[in-house]
Amino acid sequence: MATLDPQTSRPAVSVVVPFRGDWAGADRLVAALRCLDIRDGDGLIVADNTGGGNAGLIAGHGIRVVRAARERSAYHARNEGARVAGGEWLLFLDADCRPVTGILAAYFAAPIAEDCGVLAGQILGEPEQRSFAARYARSRNLFDHAQGLIRASGGGAAAGNLLVRRSAFEQIGGFTEGIRSGGDLDL
Repeated sequence: MATLDPQTSRPAVSVVVPFRGDWAGADRLVAALRCLDIRDGDGLIVADNTGGGNAGLIAGHGIRVVRAARERSAYHARNEGARVAGGEWLLFLDADCRPVTGILAAYFAAPIAEDCGVLAGQILGEPEQRSFAARYARSRNLFDHAQGLIRASGGGAAAGNLLVRRSAFEQIGGFTEGIRSGGDLDL
C-alpha cells in the first residue's frame, strides 16, 4: 500500500452525523464541525432524525442535510447519511461530540492496511454536559476504548468517532436498523 502524507494527501472522507436535537443543538453542531480540515472530495453530511427537520437550517454552510425520519434511530440516520456520501471513508461522529482539530489527518497519519475496515477514535466526556446520563458515562468511562464498556480489544467501538471504509460498510449492509442501542457493537 502506498504511504500517504496526511499533511498533503489522504483519501476522501465523508463525515456523517446523525442529528436529533433542537435549533440550538444544530448551531452547536455547525460550530463543532468547523474544526474539520475538509478538502475537495470530502463531505459533511448531517442526517436529520428530528420530526420537524430542525437541521434543515444549517444546510448550505458546507453541510449537506438529508432527512432520516422514517425511524427514530441514530443507526437509521447514519445509514441514510452514508447512502449519499461520496468518500472512500466514512467518519461517523455524534452530534454532541466535538471533534478535535486535525482529526482527519490523525486517522491517516500512519498507513492503513488494505484489509482494515474500521478504525475507532477515542471519545472523551465533556464536563459541561450535566445530565445524569452524561455524568454516569464519564464516571464509568463507558466510551473509553481501552478501559470502558465498549473496548477495542474486544472488537468493539462506539459510533460517535468511528472511521469506516466505505466498501466494508457496504459489504456488511451498514448499521442494523430497528434498534435503539447496541448498533455500534453489532457493526
